[in-house]
Amino acid sequence: MKKIIFLIVFLLISSNTLAGFQPITVVRPDSITTTTDVMLGFDPLQYPCLRPLPNFLGQTHLLEMDENNNINFSITAWGTDPCLNIPLDNPPYEFFNLGSFPEGIYQVQLIWVGTSTPLPVPKGGGFVLIGEVITFEVSASVVSSPTAISVFNFYSLIFLVALIMIFSLFHLRKKYRKSRHSSYLIIKKL
Repeated sequence: MKKIIFLIVFLLISSNTLAGFQPITVVRPDSITTTTDVMLGFDPLQYPCLRPLPNFLGQTHLLEMDENNNINFSITAWGTDPCLNIPLDNPPYEFFNLGSFPEGIYQVQLIWVGTSTPLPVPKGGGFVLIGEVITFEVSASVVSSPTAISVFNFYSLIFLVALIMIFSLFHLRKKYRKSRHSSYLIIKKL
């Protein structure tokens, strides 16, 4: 039995390990509409290890978009090497708010700029592309009608029954005390 449990645990661990590293860059939320803000995140624990810091002008990031919906998002950060390359199930992503976009398909690339470089990066300036180009789609926002909440669902009924039981117990307790007191008076008079 111990061998079977060990084998199952080993297979579960190895399947997670074989999955590899989480992506360096991600776009959230998974479903984007014209009314939601797009968040671009990167894993600062993957190579190169980045710590977002303002540059010498106090700038931290810059969003540039062309007419073909290609977005270059530059961040100023301090990079370290060697990097701590530990695969995590939920890496601690650093997120930047890109704002909301009109309906369409977009591509975003994260660019790392050193803290000694101004934004926008001058021609021939130093920068490093981080992660892969991410494509995301922004769909039209759907205005939903208000949905009715059922009062007679399971939890509401349990709450209602508990409330009735509590009030009944208090009422019966009060009635019991009165009857006990009155019977005591009757016995005393006799």
